[in-house]
Amino acid sequence: MKTLREEGDYPGSEASFRRFILTSQKRGIVKAITERHTQRKVVYLTRNGERQIGIEKSAIAVNGETFNHDRLLAVVTKNFLDFDCVEDVVLEHDLIRGKRVGEIKGHVPDAVIYMTRGKKKLTIAFELELTLKDKKRYLDKARYYKDSAIYDYALYYFYSTGVYKSHKNEISKTLGSKTLEKILLAKNTKLFNPDYKFLETSIFYQNEEVLIGEVF
Repeated sequence: MKTLREEGDYPGSEASFRRFILTSQKRGIVKAITERHTQRKVVYLTRNGERQIGIEKSAIAVNGETFNHDRLLAVVTKNFLDFDCVEDVVLEHDLIRGKRVGEIKGHVPDAVIYMTRGKKKLTIAFELELTLKDKKRYLDKARYYKDSAIYDYALYYFYSTGVYKSHKNEISKTLGSKTLEKILLAKNTKLFNPDYKFLETSIFYQNEEVLIGEVF
C-alpha cells in the first residue's frame, strides 16, 4: 500500500488513499491480500480493473499459482531502479506483450534489467528462484544464458541458502566455473521477513561474495 501510494503520486492523505482502495475493492477493480509474514497489504488489478485502464487482452492478470513468486518479483526488481546505472526494469508480462527484440526468443526471463556501465549498455536477464526445481530444468536454463548473445549477464536471486548452493555447485560442475562469470548468483535470506533490506543482498561476483551495491 505504501509503495502503491508513492508510485501513484496520490495527492491525498493516507486515510483517504485507504478509502479509495477499499472502494475500488468493493467495485471489483482491485483485489488485496495481507502477507502472512510481513503484514504488508498487496493490491493488484482484477480483469475488470485492467479493462478500465484499456487493456482488453492482457498477460498481466494475476495467476493464483504464481502469485507468491510474482509479488516478490515486483518487490525485488523495483529496488534496482534506485541504482543510477539502471535505466529500466521490464517484467515478463511486458516482455511478452511488447514483443521487445530478442526477449521472446528462447527462454523468457522473469525480468530484464537494462543498465549502463561506463559507456557500455548491458542487458541482464533476471530470475527469482524461490524453490529448487528439477536439476535438468535449471541446468538447461543456465546453459541457455551461458550461450545467449541476447543477454550480457543473467542474475539469479535466491532466499534459500540450500537452493543457492545447489545452483552454484551444479552450474560450476556441469557447465564450468567460468559460467559463473556470466551467471551471477545473489542471495538474501530475509526476503520473506518484515526487516528485509535489498542492499543486504550478497552476490557471487568475480569469485567472491560481495554486497549487491558493489556490483551495481
